[in-house]
Order: sequence, then C-alpha cells, then structure tokens
Amino acid sequence: MQPDTTSMIQPHLQQQQEQLPHVAVLAFPFSSHAASLLAVIRHLASAPPASTAVFSFFSTHKSNRSLFPTPPPPTTSTITTTATTTTTTSSSSSSAFNMIKAYDVTDGVPEGYVLQGKPEEDIGLFMRAAPEGFRKAMEAAVADSGRRITCVVADAFFWFAEEIAAEQRVPWVAFWIGGPCSLAAHIYTDLLRSKLHVTYGIAGLGDERLNDFIPGAPRVSDEYRCLLWLDSQKPAPASVAYIGFGTVKVPPRSELVAIAEALEASGVDILSHGAVGAFVMHCGWSSLLEGIAGGVPMICRPFFADQGLNGRLIADVLGIGLMVEGGAITKEGLVRSLGMILNGDEGKRMRENVRHLRLQAGKALSPTGSSTGNFNKLLQIITTGAPPC
Repeated sequence: MQPDTTSMIQPHLQQQQEQLPHVAVLAFPFSSHAASLLAVIRHLASAPPASTAVFSFFSTHKSNRSLFPTPPPPTTSTITTTATTTTTTSSSSSSAFNMIKAYDVTDGVPEGYVLQGKPEEDIGLFMRAAPEGFRKAMEAAVADSGRRITCVVADAFFWFAEEIAAEQRVPWVAFWIGGPCSLAAHIYTDLLRSKLHVTYGIAGLGDERLNDFIPGAPRVSDEYRCLLWLDSQKPAPASVAYIGFGTVKVPPRSELVAIAEALEASGVDILSHGAVGAFVMHCGWSSLLEGIAGGVPMICRPFFADQGLNGRLIADVLGIGLMVEGGAITKEGLVRSLGMILNGDEGKRMRENVRHLRLQAGKALSPTGSSTGNFNKLLQIITTGAPPC
C-alpha cells in the first residue's frame, strides 16, 4: 500500500508558511504619520531580503482609503476589523507592494456620536479603542495569511505596542516620525524638568533618490501645470516662495491675509520647484526634510507638537532659515523675512548651509552611507527577528 504523500507534505508546507516573515505594521492615522510609516514599509517590502515577507498594515478606514486610493474588493471577515488587499500604481517594485495588505481598525467613534470639534477629540477616541482594535485586526491577518506575526512595527505613540509584541514573543520596532530633538525631549523629560525647575511643560518654548526617502513624500500629477510655469521662471536668483503648512493646521484668517499682502508687496509668487528661493512652512519634520532635499531656506511658523523645536533647530542650530517675527505671520514681518532670504547676504549663507546638508543627506543614502546601513539593520530585524550584529 502506497503512503499518502499528500497528507505528509501538507503539514510540512503549512509549517514552512507559518515560519515565513509576517510583519504587523501599526499606524497612527492622523496627520502624516501613517503615510510616513507606509513610505518606509514600501522600501522594506521592495528590498530583496523581504521578498518572502508579508506586511499587514493596520489603520482606520479613512486613513487606508487615502493611502491606498484603489478600492480593494470586499472580504468575508465578520469581525469589526475589515481586511482589504491593497494595490498601487507605482511603476517600480509593484510586485513587492502587493505584499502589503491593509486592515481597517475602528476609529473609536461610537455609532451615532457627533464629534464636537474639540482639539484632539478624535485622537482620544481612537487611542482608547486602539489596543483592542489592533489585536482583533492582527488575529484576522494571521488567519488570512496563515502566518504567525514575526515582528511588530508601530508608531512610537503606541506605548501598548510593546505589550502586543511581548504577547507574540516577537521584536518590537518603534517608529518615530519626528526628528531627534523632539525624541530627546521625550526621553529626557525628567532631566529637563529638573534642570529647568519646571513641573509641567517648559516655560518660554512655546536628486530623485533623496526625495524617495522623505517620509510620506507624495508623487502627484501636475494637474495645474505648476511645474511648467516654474520652468519658465528664472532659477538664479531663485525668485519663488513655496508656502505649505502641512495637513492639520491652517493659519488664522488674519495671517492668511498677511501672507497674501506680503507676497504682493514683495513681488513674489507661490509654488515649488528649482526656481524656489524660500519655503514658508509649519516646521513639521517631513517638511523640514523636504526643504533640505530641495536645498531651500525656510521661514518657520510653528503651531504645535514638535514644530517649535524643529523651528529652533532650523533657525538657531542649522542656520538654514528663520522664525517668523513675534510668533505669527504679519505682512511687514513676512516682507522682511522674504527680503532677507531672497535678496540678502544672510539668505546666501542659508542657501549654502542647506545645500551642504543636502549633500550630506545624499552621502548618507549612498551604498556605504549611514542611512543605508541603518536601513539594512532594520531590514535584518524585520525579516529574521534577530538583532543586527
């Protein structure tokens, strides 16, 4: 009697499948956090060592729809988290991107509840529901893929991700979207309070390859033919000011009026390109990196979170921009700032400094650069579960 080879092979194949890498990615679905995390995951998924890995990306329905614009087909999942396969329109590494599967987690807003418009109200509701929501979604991902979780990559805002990883007995990688200064402020909070003698808060502190590594850097069509217009502008001296305040905050109406009046008085047009000579921005970390990648001095109007620290870094440490006068945009103040950057000697020094940083960033992304080395270490952690040597 011949042995049943099928029954012998199937358990072996199932065991092999379960041992293949399965990375759970926990995204914070507000501001540019989720997009920044997804940008890193896509680079990881397209790297050859990760060719056998599956990445399960967990965020809210609204967040996933904005990150994965092609609506995926519905699934038969009956739990509160919905599994949806993602597709992308990228011309490169599309097969690797297909290894990223999106799962919707609850946003925490009770049925019938109407948001009152309070600051961070939606964030609070989400965070209360997040631990249980992520656990349920991860169960669905394991069932769908037939693979146990082998690594947890999570936004650093999720303190509970360490517990989830410990429950799974797998490595936990915390993703910090901001810069080193804001991270240090969190790590050394007690020391800062002790040195500054405060109990709560700190008084008085209110090339294409390079762009590919900017977290969340969008690839959009030139629908309004802005680039064509910019190509017609004089690149030297740079005469265009690009203004952007991120995805969360909008300046008060009085400041928007002041911006328009200042630009009219300065004879400066708004947009982004090689002709750009100044970047008026909110000091988000991704925007800071975009400014360095473009070699453009910055005019900083921070609003909240790490933006004040980033503004001080830009103006007082790196010397690649300046803060708006008095903490708010006025016509007279912005005119002076634009004149200083676009026409003054100070602006020339800022351009030299930011271009030097751009060159340093390019070196870091070279095959032997520090960023490439760190990326490879991260790749080793998520594909093997082992710490780098």
